[in-house]
Amino acid sequence: MPTTVADGPLTGAPSWVVAWFIFVGVVAVLTVGFRVVRAARRFDVYRRAGLDPMTHDAQVEAKIARARFMTESKSVEQRLADLDDLLDRGVISESERAEARARILADG
Repeated sequence: MPTTVADGPLTGAPSWVVAWFIFVGVVAVLTVGFRVVRAARRFDVYRRAGLDPMTHDAQVEAKIARARFMTESKSVEQRLADLDDLLDRGVISESERAEARARILADG
């Protein structure tokens, strides 16, 4: 016959039920602890990187957008010259050059 709990809120419950509640409680406490430690570490990493931990997503997106607009794009002439150089060095074939040239001229 299974053992039961004599006193407390689970009076009459089998002991395995009490053990299950204790196990679930321990897992919940460990999960919360892990999340708190992880959040504290992330907060510190963002702060060290010069980012506001509360708005780091927006700051990173803004930096990426600025980086994209700050890069200089090559002119059509430079891109065509690069294609000719690749062909001369044997990196691409004539058909690949023709295809890429058509794409560059179409894109402008």
